[in-house]
Amino acid sequence: TPDFEGLPVGHYFGVNYLPLVASRGCYHGRCSYCSIPFGWGKGCYGGIRSPNLIYDDLSSLKDRHGIHRFKFMDESLSPSFMSHLSTIISCNNNSFEWEGYARFEKIWANSSFTKLISLGGFKKVYFGLEILSSDKRSLLNKNDDAIDMLKILKNCYDSGIKVHLFCMFGFPGTGRKEAEETIEFILNNEKFIDTVAFYWK
Repeated sequence: TPDFEGLPVGHYFGVNYLPLVASRGCYHGRCSYCSIPFGWGKGCYGGIRSPNLIYDDLSSLKDRHGIHRFKFMDESLSPSFMSHLSTIISCNNNSFEWEGYARFEKIWANSSFTKLISLGGFKKVYFGLEILSSDKRSLLNKNDDAIDMLKILKNCYDSGIKVHLFCMFGFPGTGRKEAEETIEFILNNEKFIDTVAFYWK
């Protein structure tokens, strides 16, 4: 369990939360523009901590510091981990609020999944949209070209999960057209999006 002793936990400006890491590296680890996974060594992924142990961490930190909000700093939380942790939290009738980074996966279009993690306290997801799905998206090697991203955004909205989108323009092989289409998509669907970050390569 992380040790935050000596820090003014609960007295920072704004809404206070504690950071946690459940996994080492990225379970996908193949995006063509990303060097982060290589920092974790060969294979780019060092495994994940048991959801049961993570629940124990959440409980211990809540008791110790009086904080029930957490942000997972993992490169990407897997749907399996999120489902298991949410089930444990719900079964124990504990109250946590948590958020984290995730990949666009088909399961996010399944309302039973988003409702489950929402009931487990999941409040906000940070997706790497980069550019809107098109014939150029395959250059990013995210392996999510066929996923209906708008359906996922709507599903998160209906389940009470806020969405942040990371967007990246100028990757080799992409250009102005992809950037404009991505911005238009965001403006047309702003109802389902909480925050956005734009980056230029």
